[in-house]
Amino acid sequence: SRNLGIKFDMAQKLIDTYKLRNKSQYDFAADLKVKTVFGQKWVFNPVSRFWMELRSDKDRLSAIFSSTGVWFFDTFTMYCKHLGIQPVLSVHDELMAFCLDTPEAEAEMAAKLEKAIAYTNSKIKLNVFIGINYKFGENYAQTH
Repeated sequence: SRNLGIKFDMAQKLIDTYKLRNKSQYDFAADLKVKTVFGQKWVFNPVSRFWMELRSDKDRLSAIFSSTGVWFFDTFTMYCKHLGIQPVLSVHDELMAFCLDTPEAEAEMAAKLEKAIAYTNSKIKLNVFIGINYKFGENYAQTH
């Protein structure tokens, strides 16, 4: 209520409505496996099958979403490298590589990127297909 500059009752109503509309996320988070090892909590990521450090119980969902995204992107990067794409920059969920400025080279790069994302989706088997967006240009500003 302080941050929004609204009365407490209205803020509580917003929170309650959010939780109701996102009930499945709260149910999913509550069902996640958590274990304690040497006093430290860990949550099991059912997608990557890795145990992730859990510093606070409220971070269950965030830990799973973030680690799944990182795992997906790292797997995509691995397939890019396997197909001969040498990344020169990797930021959050972006990858940059050099490509000759010819239609043939760009078509070859596009085909490799499409193949890498198909391999990634095939390996990870999410319930949705994750696509990619790529651009060609002379600098980061043109490709971002």
